[in-house]
Amino acid sequence: MKVLYISSNHASNSTLMVEHEITELQRDAIYGVGRRMEFVFLPALPFEDVENQILVHKPDIVHISAHGEEDSLELVDTKGNPRKLTNEALRVLLAPSPPKLVYLNACDSAALAEAITDTVPYAIGTKAPITNFAARKGAVSFYRALAQGRTLSSAFTSSESTVKTLGNIETSLFRQNNEVASSPVFYEPIRLVAHFLNHKTDFPGGSANFDIGIAGCPASTIQTVFTTNDRTFLSGDDESLEEDLCSVSLDMPWSGEVWLDYAWNSWGDIKIFALLITASGEHFSVSSTLCDALTAFYQVYHQCEPAEFPTELKQAIAKLKANDGSRMRASDEESPGLRKTKSTKKLVAKKAS
Repeated sequence: MKVLYISSNHASNSTLMVEHEITELQRDAIYGVGRRMEFVFLPALPFEDVENQILVHKPDIVHISAHGEEDSLELVDTKGNPRKLTNEALRVLLAPSPPKLVYLNACDSAALAEAITDTVPYAIGTKAPITNFAARKGAVSFYRALAQGRTLSSAFTSSESTVKTLGNIETSLFRQNNEVASSPVFYEPIRLVAHFLNHKTDFPGGSANFDIGIAGCPASTIQTVFTTNDRTFLSGDDESLEEDLCSVSLDMPWSGEVWLDYAWNSWGDIKIFALLITASGEHFSVSSTLCDALTAFYQVYHQCEPAEFPTELKQAIAKLKANDGSRMRASDEESPGLRKTKSTKKLVAKKAS
């Protein structure tokens, strides 16, 4: 996901403190789970260059930080003179290469945001003057939520709550054709996901089998290594460390997913790590606990939050957390390493209820 950050303010006006907003976005919001969101920062961009920069970068989101009035934004030209950007002028700038979303971080920008949804699918604006601090924190909350793979509606709700708490100001999300039900995911982070084998949440013999995979893989992924640091998975033979602790997949992603052919077995929550390698030599690493990977699976594929999980799933996850990994096994019990059970086909199994 690419965000084009545009700021254009009169040189004598320092109240927006744009540099602080950029710093916070760089520090808190740019890095998603597993890989980097792409932010292109263009502070002090002259009005004349806005359209060209949108055409050049073709962003998913155009973020404009500026002073606003009910019917316009204030940008400056190459000579430093303020220019009013009306909704008609903004439509003209966006029309050649419309982004998915325009985020207007400006006072009284709600009417302007609503007006441009005949050109872009989504737009965000505020209904009153907004403090610099509230606006800045609201933007950081929004992009941080997107970086976590949350839907547009969920990310907006997070931002809206922040702005309302800090500035007592209402923000609004406008949709093209008022499609209230539409709430896309703009950014798919790389993250570990897991589910009980065949979706059976029982623990025969005290342990359970789990399908382990990664969602959000780059299309060019050619190798994925899964591993754990749980030492009780070791068989005691130093020559079998890789086999005991690691599983390797050479599968190419299918719809952004890579799943292991064999299920892992565990008595409780464990740490899981994964390394992805692409054809161009790029590499990405992710980590998770087994319980967090189970939670992520239902969030990604069932749009279901933990509070909405079926009772038996909640109980199974609670059991895993209570055992806190295979380390809780009796010390005199044999440690079989990563016990591998032939898995079901993931693209069928993972979507079962």
